[in-house]
Amino acid sequence: MTFAIREINQRNDLLPALRLGFHIKDSCNEVPVSLKASLLLVNGQPGPPATGNGSMSVRELSGKGDLISLDSRSPVLGCADVTRSPSPVIIGDASSGVSMALLRSLGPFQIPLVSYFASCSCLSEQTEFPMFMRTMPSDAFQVRALARLVSHFGWTWVGVIGEESDYAYFAVQLFLQESSLYGVCAAYVHHFPVVLSQKPLDKLLDVIQTEVQSIMRAIRQRNITGIQWIAGEAWATANSLWEEFGDLLSGTLGFGIRRAEVIPGLKQHLSSLRRSNIQDSAFLTEFWEESLNCRLNGSVNTHYHYIDNHLDRKPCSGMEDLNDVYSAFSDVSQLRVSYNVYKAVYLVAHALQRMSDCVVGQGPFVNGTCGKPQSLEPWQLFHYMKNTKFSILGEKVDFDRNGDPIALYDLINWRREQDGSLRLLKVGFYDASLSPELSLVVNDSAIQWPVGQQAIRSVCSESCPPGKRVARRKGKPVCCFDCVTCADGEVSNNTDSLDCTRCPDDMWPNDMRNLCLPKNVEFLSYNEPMGMVLCAGSVLGACFSLLVLALFFKHKATPVVRANNMELSFFLLLFLATCFLIGLLFIGEPSDWLCRTRYPAFGISFALCISCLLAKTSVVLMAFRATLPGSGVMKWFGPNQQRASVLLCTVVQGSICLIWLRTNPPFTNSNTGYLRNTIIIECATGSEVGFWEINQRSDLLPALRLGFHIRDSCNDVPVSLKASLLLVNGQPGPPAIRNVSYFASCSCLSEQTEFPMFMRTMPSDAFQVRALARLVSHFGWTWVGVIGLESDYARFAIQLFLHESSLYGVCAAYVHLYPVVLSQQPLDELLDIIQGSSSKVIINFNSESEVQSIMRAIRQRNITGIQWIASEAWATAKSLWEEFGDLLSGTLGFGIRRAEVIPGLKQHLSRLRPSNIQDSSFLTELWEETLNCRLNGSVNTHSHMVNHLDRKPCSGMEDLNDVYSAFSDVSQLRVSYNVYKAVYLVAHALQKMSDCEAGQGPFVNGTCGKPQSLEPWQLFHYMKNTKFSILGEKVDFDHNGDPIASYDLMNWRREQDGSLRLLKVGFYDASLSPELSLVVNDSAIQWPVWQQAVRSVCSESCPPGKRVARRKGKPVCCFDCVTCAEGEVSNNTAFGISFALCISCLLAKTVVVLMAFRATLPGSGVMKLFGPNQQRASVLLCTLVQGLICVIWLLTYPPFTNCNTGYLRNTIIIECATGSEVGFWCVLGYIGLLACLCFFMAFLAQPFSLQLSVSCQSSVRKAGFWMLDGRSLDRYCFNPGITWAL
Repeated sequence: MTFAIREINQRNDLLPALRLGFHIKDSCNEVPVSLKASLLLVNGQPGPPATGNGSMSVRELSGKGDLISLDSRSPVLGCADVTRSPSPVIIGDASSGVSMALLRSLGPFQIPLVSYFASCSCLSEQTEFPMFMRTMPSDAFQVRALARLVSHFGWTWVGVIGEESDYAYFAVQLFLQESSLYGVCAAYVHHFPVVLSQKPLDKLLDVIQTEVQSIMRAIRQRNITGIQWIAGEAWATANSLWEEFGDLLSGTLGFGIRRAEVIPGLKQHLSSLRRSNIQDSAFLTEFWEESLNCRLNGSVNTHYHYIDNHLDRKPCSGMEDLNDVYSAFSDVSQLRVSYNVYKAVYLVAHALQRMSDCVVGQGPFVNGTCGKPQSLEPWQLFHYMKNTKFSILGEKVDFDRNGDPIALYDLINWRREQDGSLRLLKVGFYDASLSPELSLVVNDSAIQWPVGQQAIRSVCSESCPPGKRVARRKGKPVCCFDCVTCADGEVSNNTDSLDCTRCPDDMWPNDMRNLCLPKNVEFLSYNEPMGMVLCAGSVLGACFSLLVLALFFKHKATPVVRANNMELSFFLLLFLATCFLIGLLFIGEPSDWLCRTRYPAFGISFALCISCLLAKTSVVLMAFRATLPGSGVMKWFGPNQQRASVLLCTVVQGSICLIWLRTNPPFTNSNTGYLRNTIIIECATGSEVGFWEINQRSDLLPALRLGFHIRDSCNDVPVSLKASLLLVNGQPGPPAIRNVSYFASCSCLSEQTEFPMFMRTMPSDAFQVRALARLVSHFGWTWVGVIGLESDYARFAIQLFLHESSLYGVCAAYVHLYPVVLSQQPLDELLDIIQGSSSKVIINFNSESEVQSIMRAIRQRNITGIQWIASEAWATAKSLWEEFGDLLSGTLGFGIRRAEVIPGLKQHLSRLRPSNIQDSSFLTELWEETLNCRLNGSVNTHSHMVNHLDRKPCSGMEDLNDVYSAFSDVSQLRVSYNVYKAVYLVAHALQKMSDCEAGQGPFVNGTCGKPQSLEPWQLFHYMKNTKFSILGEKVDFDHNGDPIASYDLMNWRREQDGSLRLLKVGFYDASLSPELSLVVNDSAIQWPVWQQAVRSVCSESCPPGKRVARRKGKPVCCFDCVTCAEGEVSNNTAFGISFALCISCLLAKTVVVLMAFRATLPGSGVMKLFGPNQQRASVLLCTLVQGLICVIWLLTYPPFTNCNTGYLRNTIIIECATGSEVGFWCVLGYIGLLACLCFFMAFLAQPFSLQLSVSCQSSVRKAGFWMLDGRSLDRYCFNPGITWAL
């Protein structure tokens, strides 16, 4: 600093008419010492100069005030050049904690503080530290750089340690927050005390097995090696550690503040120090004695290092030279902190230069005035400093609005040279002025690592390669997980995929499960052995048949042929050859016309053969009967009858085929279910035979078959009740039927005392609202609107949400329930509330139909910029997108867990045909609504938007696979999956009942339930205790019959083509702890407006330096921010004088009353001695005495502001201390004296009260109040209160 001041004073282009001076005080890096030194500086050096220990942590630079010199070339510097006026700016302290203490204490003085090494981000809060600047970058930049660094090398599992200080606490907190954005987790976070004893050291090292010198010594004792140290900038360039701990610190990486390559003249300045010009400075004396290990005569140094007494050192001979020894203080190869000091001095100099250059009338202050260096005000100097930009040594120095410089760090690698020495090699840099992607540059090849030739691996779990997905470990950080291979039919093509993606139906994963490949297409072809055999058999069979036919035809006149019923034989052989040839239709790639030909052709031709065979058999039978005497049966079965029988049987078969082809003909089917990686193209018969999975399983209910009834509730209570009564009809006694719901989520249903026979596969709303409360808290939304339908579902859900969200400090801007039938009036009322509120986030507990009505009204009002939070009832309702995609883009909501696939379901749905659905009103309605046609004899009575009679008749050629339907869409299996689990719940309960052994059952005397004579209450007992796995998921229920909740966090994303993509951006797992239950991938979310979450708060958070003042009658989230008092002006003297005035007036009035009584005595003239002038004089005299006491008090030892830290350990109470206790008690004592005189005068006036009362009676009677009797008159006139008042 002295060098910079000397350099500035010698320059002609900077402050040519001013000379800078300085004082230096030692803070010893302790708050009390630093505070004392600072107070000396800001009070104009009233005390003796402080001595130091060489730690120039607090340094002061003062403008020269009236020291204006035309000779600016004089290099003479020192305290003698500075007046005893208060210092207008302080450069220091090096420590963040000490700097904060100084700023809080010097706040009332408005003295600027410029630190060269304090980096705590907390110091950037201008509301709390308005007079602070620094040339050291904030830790906010350092931790971003460190987070980018660990992310760059793939280190996701790191330990974080620091001492118990403000610097470390804030830095660690910021690092954890910043590193989490890069997927980095803290294996441990440990703060150790400043004084490291053995106990905290052992505790720290136990965590690792996981002040730096103490840690390294203890690590060496434990022989802990292989650690990659990442240094904070506080020790990233600390060369002194290398000599003792080089073997442990080799390969260390850390960010150091920017280094100046050279400061011209500094080395010469340091080397020119001699005994003659250092003995007056305690700092330089200490530096000389410590570097050269000798004692100067008349030394003012009082700090000793490594020795007990400085007198033990030999005296300096005078021949010593600093150039002969190495010292870190004279080493100019690492000018980092020194460069910051250099820039701090130049900052003040350039600010003074701007102040000097200011033109009156164009200044920045009131009426265009300028600051004057000759009468310098610190706050004016600070204004210029805040707006100063300058260049120094080729670097542009600039500051942001918080007084922080733009951060630029060197990435330093600790390299061991061949001779064992340390080389601090720059291997990269971090520039905060660049974009995040370009801010960090690292030369990986130049880095020397602690072990091996490459960076070590530090992860909790290795990354999951493509083909696997991440499975979180319960209760562990997100960096700890297992890699689970994607299920059959699924792939993941990214590293660390959270989910696997289902391949399309016509594709299948490769062996690595990272790519979907087209499935192999198979059908019976002529090139396959089976096709060849079948083709050969068909041709040979046809040839043999035709050969026999030719022989029969050639020998048709022979008795053998004629006796074999020649005509029928010809038909039989011809149609048999046709049957063989039709077999060729079953070879080759099927097509619809081929499928519709092969089956009827084969059926008719084979029926012809069998008909001919039947006729021939009948002829033989009739022939035997004709041999009986008198039998004439042959006349009833002649050639014509034989031909007619063949034709009749064939016509019946032809009619069947014709009906088949007209109703539900065969069709080409791509069978993807038989072989997982192969598509078999086949001809489906078109005839639906029920596919019931459970009934086909041999491991579940092998001896039982399940049946069902389906009733439509129309979502209406009367209809649902009627259907339920029809289902339970026939039950003896009161029905005790168990209800298993697949979509009822109201938490009220968990009350087993009210609903003892209820279970569900749908999570309770109690879990949903916890997830929603965690979600709004995650994004900092404390001011939200809540709306819902007037229904049990919405009422209970909203009530639970308000309770749960209040635990996270979230308030409801409004809560509104609207009627089921949304007319214009309730819609207008709802929209008025939404428009009139400042909340930008709305949680909507509705179903899909209500959301449509609200969105239409919102579009009419043109209300935009709302962040919708969907309840699970409509969080995945894709049908809303087509009409309201512009309003709902960016919506967030929790959807119930989705099944990736239910094997066989898609094929089951694709086989639906009119012939197998007409008996079901549900399937008929699905068919007619999806294909927009009307089936003959339709049993559908529900019409949507049109009358079903207006639809055209179905042609029979329709196919559900040709159109999209939400019912046949198996990509979002959520509610369907719940139904699937509900059926399996009953099946597994029946299986447990079947497996029960008599004598070991759960009922009386160890009996078991019997599926053959099923009692519903017995089945429910087994259901309550059933646990099973389905599609890889474990299904379990709590004591209320509720499943353990697991939700997918869905984001409504608009794709480039305008379509909707329901993207999973997180999940909520109620089985995890509250801190880990919600996982959100913030970067994957598409927001309604801009690229980040909206702000939705009633009041912005109060920054440090202000307190919350609640608004009366408003929620706790609505408040005002009131600036905390910096202290209070003492009002003890004002109180003493004002109270003395009151007592003096009271005393004068009392004396007047006493004199008035005495004046009634004969010959008394006392009143002339106490007239109005005397009364005023007495009041003035009594008050002057009190004023004199207060003046003496203020001049000797006045009251002052005191920070009381002793009453509460963690709180500073700002109060007014009395100063002089004697002065305080004199003020109170004088007030007490005046009060005693008042009472004494009043006591003297008491004997005159009787006389006054008699006068009162006389006056009352003269006034005409004769109606008062004697007792009343006495009560009135002898009343003590009236007497005293008079």
